[in-house]
Amino acid sequence: MSTNINFSCDKLVGCENFPIWYITISDYLKSFKLNLYIETDVTSTIANSVNNDTDHNTKNDHETNDAKASNIILTNVIDKIKYYIKDCATAYEKMGKLKSLYEVDKATFCGMWIIYHNV
Repeated sequence: MSTNINFSCDKLVGCENFPIWYITISDYLKSFKLNLYIETDVTSTIANSVNNDTDHNTKNDHETNDAKASNIILTNVIDKIKYYIKDCATAYEKMGKLKSLYEVDKATFCGMWIIYHNV
């Protein structure tokens, strides 16, 4: 039985929507069993341990899945943000760069929310 997943997500525009964007993208990747590619540096680990044909097939599978995860990230950020992650080779590197640019601690986020909503 196949399940179709309808996906709708606002594109990442900056730190103001990063927390919600991140959990949305993470869960979407998880639904395709691709979340591993933003949580760990899978492709580098596999590249360092290729010894036989089976390992080459595994490496190719991981590279394909990493490309899928990267594509999901790239299609869900605005063009300005793509400039910052264009040189990242893997989904893990892309997400790491986005976190370094836009992830803020909870206290800062709450402060931004209060200012934004004039509370």
